[in-house]
Amino acid sequence: MFEAINISLFLLAFTCVIVLALNFQQPVVRAAAIVLGALGCLAIVYGFFFLTESKILDEPRETQLITDYIKPVLLYLQAIMLTAMAGVLLFVAYRLFNQGNQIEVRLKNTDQSYGSVSRSLHWMVAILFVVVVPTATYMTIIPEDVWYRKNYYVLHKNLGFVLMSVVLVRLVWKRYDRPVMPHPSLNTGEKTLVNWVHRLLYMVMFLFPVTGYGMSTSGGKSSEFFGAEVPLLWSPNETLTLVFALFHKIVIPYVLYIAITLHLAGALKHLLQENK
Repeated sequence: MFEAINISLFLLAFTCVIVLALNFQQPVVRAAAIVLGALGCLAIVYGFFFLTESKILDEPRETQLITDYIKPVLLYLQAIMLTAMAGVLLFVAYRLFNQGNQIEVRLKNTDQSYGSVSRSLHWMVAILFVVVVPTATYMTIIPEDVWYRKNYYVLHKNLGFVLMSVVLVRLVWKRYDRPVMPHPSLNTGEKTLVNWVHRLLYMVMFLFPVTGYGMSTSGGKSSEFFGAEVPLLWSPNETLTLVFALFHKIVIPYVLYIAITLHLAGALKHLLQENK
């Protein structure tokens, strides 16, 4: 368990370094942070292919849900997506190194740009999701008798509770701060789509960790947050466990994949338009 706690602390420190660097005025510092993010994506991909050498995917844990059958394929798709994401990040970093300008760092949003608080919360949530989702997919495949299986669960829950806290702070800050106006290049239909994708992402970001905690609590399984036991808020309930598991393991993950795909497609479209 201590290994998982140490890895959790390292990942949080790594995330904070990237987030802080992205708010620097100097483009070189921001580009370096983006390179770190790309290397982090590639490290997860390397870890996945390294772990596949252990033959876990050849003899995975006995399937419990119908979606468990496709998780090995899902891991390969996640690896491909993370590799593509790393390539895009390196391209953005290259542009910043060569063409980037200094930015004016403001605490709050303006009509045209996001403030440092909004940017920090956005990237912290994004980085945590990039770590938590592939980890969750892999840990549910590991057979029960593998010694390091529990470490993955401890890591997943540590980062999950952090993610839930950051999402709550982000939702409160969103209510407090002013919204950024849509990019002028967007037509009415695109603005509507962007608005709904953002709403969907906020809903998923909040429900993902909440349903995970609800599933553990309803199943009578205690959770720990960096070694401190998190109290169970209600008695075990098999029906509630199934409901939370349905949303946490099936509904929300696949809604998340759709929402992130749309979000990244919009971001890439915006990036290509700026490049022109």
